[in-house]
Amino acid sequence: AARPPLPRGPMRAVVALAALAGAVALVGRPVAPPRAAAVRGPAGTIPNADATMTLFAGGGDGDKKRQRWPVSRFVSTLRFFGKTPRLPLPFLKRRKPVATAVNRPMSAGSVVMVVGATGGVGKRVVQRLLDEGTTVRALARNGPKALAMLAPDAARRLGSDALGSGRVVEVSSELQLVQADIADPASLTPEMFQDVEQVVIASAAIVQPREGDGPNREKYYQGLKFFEPETVDRPADVDFEGTRNVVKAAVRFGATAGVSAPLYGGVRDASAWADWGSLDDVVMGGVSKSALSPATAVEDPAAPTGFVPAGVFAGEVSTSNNGGFTSVRTRNFEPPLDLSDFDGIRLRVRGDGKRYKLMVRDGAGWDSECFCTSFDTSAAGEWTDVHARFDDMRPVKRAMTIPGGRLLDTRRVYSLQMTLSKFEYDGDLNPAFSAGPFELAIAEVAAFRAAPAGEAAVPRIAYVSSAGVERPGRPGLDLEKEPPAVRMNDMLGGILTNKLRGEDAVRTSGVPYVVVRPCALTEEPPGAEIIVAQGDEIKGKISRDDVADLIAGALRSPSAVNRTFEVKSNLAFADKAPEGVDVRGRDFTPLFDALAEDSDLVRAPPAEAEAPAKGASTSSA
Repeated sequence: AARPPLPRGPMRAVVALAALAGAVALVGRPVAPPRAAAVRGPAGTIPNADATMTLFAGGGDGDKKRQRWPVSRFVSTLRFFGKTPRLPLPFLKRRKPVATAVNRPMSAGSVVMVVGATGGVGKRVVQRLLDEGTTVRALARNGPKALAMLAPDAARRLGSDALGSGRVVEVSSELQLVQADIADPASLTPEMFQDVEQVVIASAAIVQPREGDGPNREKYYQGLKFFEPETVDRPADVDFEGTRNVVKAAVRFGATAGVSAPLYGGVRDASAWADWGSLDDVVMGGVSKSALSPATAVEDPAAPTGFVPAGVFAGEVSTSNNGGFTSVRTRNFEPPLDLSDFDGIRLRVRGDGKRYKLMVRDGAGWDSECFCTSFDTSAAGEWTDVHARFDDMRPVKRAMTIPGGRLLDTRRVYSLQMTLSKFEYDGDLNPAFSAGPFELAIAEVAAFRAAPAGEAAVPRIAYVSSAGVERPGRPGLDLEKEPPAVRMNDMLGGILTNKLRGEDAVRTSGVPYVVVRPCALTEEPPGAEIIVAQGDEIKGKISRDDVADLIAGALRSPSAVNRTFEVKSNLAFADKAPEGVDVRGRDFTPLFDALAEDSDLVRAPPAEAEAPAKGASTSSA
């Protein structure tokens, strides 16, 4: 049969482009040029969204029946990535080269930031860390108050207006102050987090007596039982949004000393997944199709709420027309990422039993070599943590290993790609491949740095929450036997509910953390025996000084990593705390060792409520 004539003008160039697509395939093995091509649609015009092209590349092990090639998706792929093959087509514009500057997502250092540094617990944490010789960066909303409270000598020397918003001021060799409003994410700048290694979040929505309070909040520190409270701030703004803002800024600008840098998912906005576009075998004449779409709630039993947001890479892979791969790839980072502080890429994924590839490119080219790691997923739909080390990645060009290949240049990472292909490497077939529908949920893509040999991870974010956060709305709860904050949760703007939401922001940050839930906070001296528990059942009281000591100890303890727990003293509300107890050098490791990691925690049914003694002084849960 005679071949149909090719159209003239620009449309002829598009057909020629399609004919050469096999030579510029980004993934999978090279295929022979197509033997025939025909265009459906008016000659001399660009196909519309429904137009298709019939293409058959002959040979191979694909389906013998040719299928119509979706030329519109091919054009859309080129348009998304802003790329064109290097063909002499003067009417097609090429994108300008990317910048040669680098984007460093995090920086290492040795500073501990304390957020909420003028609060009852925060100011004590600052002092404990200073006593240990730690460099502290104290962040407070009220700069003059922080300066007068934490460094009175410097306040007299520098003046009350020394702290401009966002400006880091060194008031001594070990203490730095910065003024910012955590409810305003724009006020949390990269300069604030430079050299920060750990973050203590001790901020909280301000609660005060309706009739007012003194400059030092004397009535507040007596406890909620002694006044009619009201909130000055919206707890949603401070305890949830503010906490989440700090966590996002910390992992983005440098806090956590390079332990982990979430790139997609985790604390990153779901809109970031829009950086990824489909790159299927349509570029070589195939018909596979895929997309990466954000999902707000994918089931994950290990998550605090049982669900996590994720990007879902899904579609259908076909071996027709000598195809057999589907993928999603980021646009080139401009400027490229500098991941030289890290050891590899960590993925948290839930697959379908198939084997996928992670591909990293250190070149800006459309068809540049890449560095690959294959990973298997659970056929039972279980979540898998993949740690792909840069040094172990295979240098590849179109699924063929580059002999004597170099190592990935982690100083300039231009793009990331997820691929499902029928080929593994060097012509070998993927042993866990099958054509048809597929789905890979991706909760997080993050750069990670492995702990040095012999060095265990410690918490990088410590969050001061409150006992009682899980109790509002708990079935069968007797509110009359609960602490004031639980009874007045709704009246106080969901103060405990938003603390719990703040906890979730910390737990899903992707970095080691500890969440401490104190029971009723008091101004009593430290030194009482400390009791910890999990499940949000206990009630009691504890000195703010003891909580500060516990936080300082947790920052040094690998046993505290990824634990959420309640804490109280062994004293009844009517008991007076001992005075003059030497608490220096207390070792909290045995307490932390007795706790379960959050991923292993099974919530117990509510226990018998304890009746607080009359005259108890409470100020939180």
